[in-house]
Amino acid sequence: MGKGSFMTTRTPLLPLVQKFFESDPVKAAHSLEIMDEADALTVLKALPPSLSAQAFRHLQVSHIATLLKKVPPELFKEIVQRLDPQQGAAILAVLPHEIRQRFIDHLSEKER
Repeated sequence: MGKGSFMTTRTPLLPLVQKFFESDPVKAAHSLEIMDEADALTVLKALPPSLSAQAFRHLQVSHIATLLKKVPPELFKEIVQRLDPQQGAAILAVLPHEIRQRFIDHLSEKER
């Protein structure tokens, strides 16, 4: 599909995609890996952060960082808060300095 055309928050596909992420986060994570990056980002932006975090537990940190570096800082924060702290720190460690700093600035003192 490309260019994030796969789904918007107003499409009838969203409940189906959410159900898929809820029922099988491992396969959902694999789907994110093989999707066009723009489509994967569209899915992440449409899903509740808790579902994105469930799938991210099954992805390599480098792939997560590739996707998250293009989401708004608020969404990054919501997803990372739901991950294991070590995985969140690993994601931040592989991000480019400018992006890492932008995201860190949106975290609370305790989260930093």
